[in-house]
Amino acid sequence: MIFTLYYFIKEQKNMNILKKRYSYPNLSFDQRLYTKNDHDKHFFSILRRSGLYNLNPKDIKLTRAFSIKDLYNAYTLVHEQYTAKRYLQPSIIGIRIRDFELSNKIATFIAKKQYKIIGVCSLIIDSPEKGLPCDKIYAKELNEIRRNSTLLCEATNEVLHKNFRRSTVLTELLRCVFAHALYNGCDKMLIEVSNSHKRFYELNYFNRIGPIRNYSDDLYDPVILMYSDLHKLVKTFLFTDEDSDPLDTFLSKFYYTHNPYINYVQKWDFYKGIQKKNMIKLIKILQQKYKNKKYCKNIMKKKLFSRVFLKTS
Repeated sequence: MIFTLYYFIKEQKNMNILKKRYSYPNLSFDQRLYTKNDHDKHFFSILRRSGLYNLNPKDIKLTRAFSIKDLYNAYTLVHEQYTAKRYLQPSIIGIRIRDFELSNKIATFIAKKQYKIIGVCSLIIDSPEKGLPCDKIYAKELNEIRRNSTLLCEATNEVLHKNFRRSTVLTELLRCVFAHALYNGCDKMLIEVSNSHKRFYELNYFNRIGPIRNYSDDLYDPVILMYSDLHKLVKTFLFTDEDSDPLDTFLSKFYYTHNPYINYVQKWDFYKGIQKKNMIKLIKILQQKYKNKKYCKNIMKKKLFSRVFLKTS
């Protein structure tokens, strides 16, 4: 009873912090920015029947990757899935590591089942030094968004093991990403996705901006840029109650009021320094394993990470 009361108070405290940060006292319910139509509701019912949005995932643990083992297995899964879909040229060491993965501005969330990583999703917070991955092909659109934003972030490295693509793993990772973005005060979240996935992200409060463009320099990888205005989204959630549309009510609880990861992101963020140190250690381990001077000379120089690790054999 005491433990239940403690966690209830802790959850309410974290929610109050977020509500204070995203409070809009002068807005009416009619000013909500997101509404769902009948097509959205039908699509949502199909997704739920296929296994997404399950509120009680069994035997699946969601956490943030900090250890060398988890970081290695996470980025190995990203490389494996991206090369299988031909989004990425195979790396000689079988892992995807960019400059972004070595920054403390990235949080990589993983889903585990029986100690095996089955899903990955990272969130990168914008910075003047590195920017965001989508700056590569959507720099013009991003600069326009930055002029009207406080802090941007981008979801990336979003992959699932082939046996768990029709499961709640994806939506649980999205809940982690949303919680982390809100905790860090981001007002807009971006993501680059294939056009075939656009409908799913529209259901989850993302809007398309910009034309279809090819992300890879070597492969055919058309993507579209989408963004979610988190400030406007929280406005919608704050004015959603039991009398609102059932789909709005469910998604409001799923991503905001009943999102369990809001209680963990502060603790996870405390260890981000350890994450960066372990990434440097991982690079050194890989350097020792692959002693080919052609690929490993100057590997610790900041500007050579992407070139070295994406080099094909």
